[in-house]
Amino acid sequence: MRGLTRRVLRQELRQKGISDIDADAALEQIDEESEYSAAVEFATRKLRSLSRYDEPAQRRRLMGMLMRRGYGGSVAASVVSQVLANEGCDDDVW
Repeated sequence: MRGLTRRVLRQELRQKGISDIDADAALEQIDEESEYSAAVEFATRKLRSLSRYDEPAQRRRLMGMLMRRGYGGSVAASVVSQVLANEGCDDDVW
């Protein structure tokens, strides 16, 4: 998974002409836990390219990246906090 939510993947499959039945079958394999894990992997990978920014800018940019990929605000905030905590950043900014 490229760090996208099921909702966004469904849209991409529709655009490619995949039937809703086939899309549903494919998307059933993606659960919330795997979607969250994909978001963490994506944010961790992207954080490396944001090292030149201060922590508030990193938070904003990661939130924007995740939300553009279809993640809701609470999920994106949780992922960003987790990823920054894993990197040793303060969590007092939220």
